[in-house]
Amino acid sequence: MDEPGSRMLDAPGRTGPGAGDRLHWVDMAKAIAIVLVVVYHVAVTGMTILTPGINRVEGVYSAASTWLLPVRMPLLFLVSGLLSTGALARPWRAVVRPRILNYAWVFVLWTLLYAYPYANAFTPGNVEETALRALSWTVTLNGAYWYLPLLLLFFVVAKLGRRLGAWMIAVAGVGYLFWWQVGIGDGMEGDADLTVRRFLTFFVWYALGAFARPLVAWWARAPWWLLPPLAAAYIAVAVVQYGPQRSPIYQVLIALLSVIGISAMLIVSRLLAQWGPTLRLGSYLAARTLPIYLVHPMALALLIWLTPGFGKQGSLVSLWLVPLLVVALTWLSCFVYDRLSPNVAWLFRLPGGVGGRARAREGAPAAGR
Repeated sequence: MDEPGSRMLDAPGRTGPGAGDRLHWVDMAKAIAIVLVVVYHVAVTGMTILTPGINRVEGVYSAASTWLLPVRMPLLFLVSGLLSTGALARPWRAVVRPRILNYAWVFVLWTLLYAYPYANAFTPGNVEETALRALSWTVTLNGAYWYLPLLLLFFVVAKLGRRLGAWMIAVAGVGYLFWWQVGIGDGMEGDADLTVRRFLTFFVWYALGAFARPLVAWWARAPWWLLPPLAAAYIAVAVVQYGPQRSPIYQVLIALLSVIGISAMLIVSRLLAQWGPTLRLGSYLAARTLPIYLVHPMALALLIWLTPGFGKQGSLVSLWLVPLLVVALTWLSCFVYDRLSPNVAWLFRLPGGVGGRARAREGAPAAGR
């Protein structure tokens, strides 16, 4: 039987009364990670266009979200690995559709749907060329939904090597040492280079979740009083990493930030999972990771494209506007999914097979930056 939320990254976690308490924090960590993805897209991408210019509050939001780059996606991939353990043990025939074909279908479909709104929102003066570049992401495994094909690849590689768990972690660790040496070219070649770099960067986190689950569970049980020193250490390293001058050991600093940041996030996830209201909210969001990931970039692009924006704003407005947009986009994504998935399940999973609302929620997982 699957563990809570382990059938797919976006599968409804069986949390709540009677569901193994020790895994509640996994859903909570997944919910935190996907919300941070929305925050990044709003604070770093959306606000620069919706409110021309930048004020102090927007600068703080943008900087804070940028500082969390070493945490956001590593945390999401770590959780993805944790939730893949059941599927990795199943025969190929049982996982080809939910774990491979669904991922591929959803990635290609939403990348195609996103191309034109993306081009109109972010390069209105060069729509055709940008849209064609966006369409090419289906080949280079890039773009707004790059997490999906990487997760597919990670799962296949992990399943092929599942009897060599420790070695898989070691090989992934070696790959991590060389991600920064992969140069980024131009055009489609650059997109493909970025996919290779992301594979080397993130597979180690997926492998840790998939093959060292007891270690991650122990990691999450760290005492709460470590949070202040972890936060202080993270800020100190981030100041160096994201300062005006690039550090000569920036790749080491990024790795250090990932370890410190994930440590703090796991502790926070465990603590929040002990309180009923936050546990219920975390479980709800964790069960909708896929639609949040898919819908919110589309909604943000449409908002930028089809509206005149909000005009130049001061710090007092931005203070509440950024979190309001994050909440609105997250809520809209969940609302669209809850209302549409029974009738247009093909938006979230490969058509055919056993249908129904429950199967619609086994489509494919989440992403972001």
